[in-house]
Amino acid sequence: MPAPQATMLANIIKPLLMAEQHEVPVNYGGDDDFEYNKDFDEYKPKVPNPANLLKAPGIDTITVDAADELSKEIEGFVDEMCKGICTAWGNWQNAAMFTTGIINAVTCQITPGSLTSPVMMNAAMIMVSEKTRK
Repeated sequence: MPAPQATMLANIIKPLLMAEQHEVPVNYGGDDDFEYNKDFDEYKPKVPNPANLLKAPGIDTITVDAADELSKEIEGFVDEMCKGICTAWGNWQNAAMFTTGIINAVTCQITPGSLTSPVMMNAAMIMVSEKTRK
């Protein structure tokens, strides 16, 4: 079984993050209580994008834009991490091998401890695979 593809893994993670309905902090975009804010373009109403990973706390342009920007950054982070994880997973799979097994016709019985491989996936292996891709 091959390692998962990075886009497939990212497409599983992103809807899970979206389902949690995390919201941009309320005062991220500015002072909502200031009564004259409605005169500025940043505080005009804007429709939030429902496909964002983060929800906007209001319908002000500044908070909707903040949610858009932060969602794009988080999506990029998820994409890059998934690429690193899947690359490291594939490298580990290519390096792993069985040393012993009992062959009986068309089956092979693998005994415990017969799988030898380098250290399991860890942060260093993910970072190395990330650097080699660039």
